[in-house]
Amino acid sequence: MWNNRLELYVKNIIHMSFASKTRLILTSLGIFISVFGFSMGILISDSYYESQKDYYNTAADSTVVIKSNQTADDVKKTLSSFTSVIPIDEVVVQQKIPIGSVQKKDGSYINILGTIHGVSSTEVFIQTSDKGYDIPSKNTILYGRGIYAPDISGMEPVVIIDMYTAELLFPDSDNYLEETIRLNSSVSGSSLINNNQSFSLELDVVGIKENSILTEHKTIENRKKIQQLDNTINIIVDIYCPISTVYNYLNKYNLDRSYIYCFETLELNQSFSSAVKAYSEMTQYQNITYEISTKEILLEEASKELNETKTIINIVMIGLCIVFGLSITSVVIFSVKERIPEIGIRKAFGADKLDIVSQILFEMIFISCIASTLAIVFSIIMSKIFELYMINRLFIYFKLHISIKNIITPLILGVVESATLGIIPGVYASNILITNALKFE
Repeated sequence: MWNNRLELYVKNIIHMSFASKTRLILTSLGIFISVFGFSMGILISDSYYESQKDYYNTAADSTVVIKSNQTADDVKKTLSSFTSVIPIDEVVVQQKIPIGSVQKKDGSYINILGTIHGVSSTEVFIQTSDKGYDIPSKNTILYGRGIYAPDISGMEPVVIIDMYTAELLFPDSDNYLEETIRLNSSVSGSSLINNNQSFSLELDVVGIKENSILTEHKTIENRKKIQQLDNTINIIVDIYCPISTVYNYLNKYNLDRSYIYCFETLELNQSFSSAVKAYSEMTQYQNITYEISTKEILLEEASKELNETKTIINIVMIGLCIVFGLSITSVVIFSVKERIPEIGIRKAFGADKLDIVSQILFEMIFISCIASTLAIVFSIIMSKIFELYMINRLFIYFKLHISIKNIITPLILGVVESATLGIIPGVYASNILITNALKFE
């Protein structure tokens, strides 16, 4: 008996929801726009937030990068008191060195300049972001090999590059491992090597590594440069060779030196970082500096910067939801006035105030579930179009991140908003007197 009553009640809600096409369309449209705006807003803000964090998420876990104004021996001696882990040395040639030039179809040139990294291991490489952060990342060698101890002891002129750099330098090559990179090779219109044009060094490519997220960022930015009509375009890439080779052949350049410590656990990483920070604070008045960079620090700094933007977007979206919510209330109150005779008949047959309120409330919830679902699906489609537009037209790295939270939150918002706003018209309808309702025309 109870199941039959529930079934009839549900059927009645569905029937009455579709009874008035005008009311259904206006109510659904209001809910759709409200939920679509909110869903689109959180999808874009969260995706932008996560896309920027991807910048730093590629950093190797449990890794600490140390920079100091101390000598290499002093740094290692000092830091050895905090850990027995052997650091990985890396030096970076600060000046960008020309390594190739490619002619475009329109006759202009793409000059490829290299940031030269001298590494003592290929377990972790450092890539410098355009924001100045050193990001240590684990590397996957796609073809060939890494840099080994014999390469370092023999000061071998070998180099590892990523796939993007290989495709730029050798667009017609069938085997990148047979290619050679010449430092200070001739380029079109470059004024960066006036003091070093007599110097040249050939490096044999022995390994091709996977592109990092940071490289993907640069790839999109470079596509914008390549499509410009300038006669000369400079693109910066990273290349990696033995640290001894840098010291032997490139000692005339200014070098920036880093020490990478790779720990087995995050706890050891955090303990070491805390100890070095404490030591740095104690010695700051002695003009001794230790700059510390970890994945956690990078993400924390990025989150502080991005949270402000994300919060502003969410506040705007919530404000728009309130505005559209008020319009929904107006539509429902208008529809209630059209249904006054129906309400009078229901009251005459014994319906109480709670029955009237629940009828209108559940109709709103039913309509909002359908409208909110359609709005979320449409917002995902539009966000994907927005992603393609950002990458292919504006040349900004943007990757759409869709999570269960980004789907459930707008749906809950739509239902709760509709339920909340449906109570007001429901209470209004429940307080209409039977005599007035039956005489209403």
